[in-house]
Amino acid sequence: MLRQAARCGKLRTMSDDLLLLLAATAGLAIAYKVWQVALDAREAANRIARETCSRAVVQFLDDTVAFAGFRLRRDSRGRRRLLRTYTFDYTNDGFERSQRSDGTLTPAELVQRASAAGLSVLALTDHDTIAGLGDAQREADHARIKLVPGVEISASWRAQAIHVLGLWIDPACRRLQERLGTQEDRRRARMRKICARLSQLKLPGEDLLAAVEAQPGVPTRAHLAEALRAGGHVSRTDDAFRKYLGKGKAAHLAAEWPALTDVVYWIRESGGVASLAHPARYALSAGARRQLLTDFAAAGGGALEVVTGGNGAHHVEASAMLAVKFGLTGSIGSDFHNPQQIWNPLGRLAKLPDCVIPVWREFGL
Repeated sequence: MLRQAARCGKLRTMSDDLLLLLAATAGLAIAYKVWQVALDAREAANRIARETCSRAVVQFLDDTVAFAGFRLRRDSRGRRRLLRTYTFDYTNDGFERSQRSDGTLTPAELVQRASAAGLSVLALTDHDTIAGLGDAQREADHARIKLVPGVEISASWRAQAIHVLGLWIDPACRRLQERLGTQEDRRRARMRKICARLSQLKLPGEDLLAAVEAQPGVPTRAHLAEALRAGGHVSRTDDAFRKYLGKGKAAHLAAEWPALTDVVYWIRESGGVASLAHPARYALSAGARRQLLTDFAAAGGGALEVVTGGNGAHHVEASAMLAVKFGLTGSIGSDFHNPQQIWNPLGRLAKLPDCVIPVWREFGL
């Protein structure tokens, strides 16, 4: 009897052990399956990340090699190859700044640098001022460079700041001079208000304002950013915008510029051609960009800056398509400000795509 009970107890113990073993095996199987699912999910996530990174790298390479006039394209076997798609224009540059606005060179120095770079045509388009055109023209006559008298006027479209180039304007136009004088007054009033906000942030706003006003030409936020850097308040001028002056920052103040249609009228009234500057830089949807160009063309705008310094080849292609679509001629410009910005040298520009009529053609250039 005792022996039978012991055997039964042993069987129960073995049965319990078997159940535990089976449960452990099932648990391991489930854990393994979960582990496999997790591995598959991780691999899928890694694949998506790699593909996303690959697209980002390819876009970066597209933009980088575009600086040298190349594009990455797939050949007949699907392999990416470096292909030449356009050449550089070393003779024309139509979008430059001097010390009269936010550039670092005097108008004469800018023309001298253009001559040294082998340019034969140069447009000086300072922000909201034509004060530097006289000095630039005298130096251009000496250097035998064709100077295109120009200006870059700040405008407003749907509460968005838009820049319009006035090319081949008449600097002697009294009405244009008066209107640009009003633009300068707007800039100076805005600068005073921004510096007052900086004072509220415990920064020396009055000293910063004095430093900006000591600079030649119209005051710009670039001057204020440099004053902040020089005063040791930021390490770099870019930091001034990120910390204080950029949109949404404590010292930012939206400008009140005249309507886009008015600015186009000013340029046309002075005998010039209105060209919409750097269209790819505006924070607009594709639809809004098309509406901007619709309104611009309807107001009498005649050209679009198709090639802009710092833009990639895909920007050039997109802008060229817009110029053709809206019947606009094309202008080009490196947007040169400072010789220390070696990535954006004076005169290093892609040629205007063949599908776009050059704005300078009607002026015999």
